[in-house]
Amino acid sequence: MTKRAFKWIAGTLFAIAGLFAAADFGTSRLLQPHIERYHRELDEIRRRETSYRRPAVFGEPIEQNAATWYLQALPHLTGTLEVIKPALGPGSDDNESTTPTVTEKCAESKSPRVQAALSSTQCDWGLTFGLESLDTFE
Repeated sequence: MTKRAFKWIAGTLFAIAGLFAAADFGTSRLLQPHIERYHRELDEIRRRETSYRRPAVFGEPIEQNAATWYLQALPHLTGTLEVIKPALGPGSDDNESTTPTVTEKCAESKSPRVQAALSSTQCDWGLTFGLESLDTFE
């Protein structure tokens, strides 16, 4: 390889490296306001999420997480739809045989678990909608 070819290759590599450095500097400078706005919006979402209090649907409001109570009630509701479906269909007014079964399945709706859930001022199912993963944006 001649000295001239070596200089040309070295110069080209130096120019390419300079272009990459300039592009990186320009990109970070252009993105900085957007990154800052993104973090402000993310902080605002988290602030709203922690300060939100839902209205109590039943009884006096209690500072608890309704999702915890609903999770305890859900196993007792398994199969409820299949049981009450016949009672909701056509001709269900005459079908007294389903009434005890429906009453039994729907009893959970009056349980202390559901009442506590309906009185709770928070309902956090732990669904962050990926907010934690968004912190790796940078």
